[in-house]
Amino acid sequence: MNSPIKIFKVTVQLEKDTYGLEVNHWRLLVETNRYYEIKPESGPVKRIYKETEYGSG
Repeated sequence: MNSPIKIFKVTVQLEKDTYGLEVNHWRLLVETNRYYEIKPESGPVKRIYKETEYGSG
């Protein structure tokens, strides 16, 4: 049995000798052979395309 995919957005802000870290969970809505559709807690749905074995040509 395959485990579900978990997608996170990690944001780090660096300023001189301090830093801020933010981790957000993104919900997987759709998985196809070509792409994932994900949705952050707030904001529009995004599409992430998978890499292909054959390249672009």
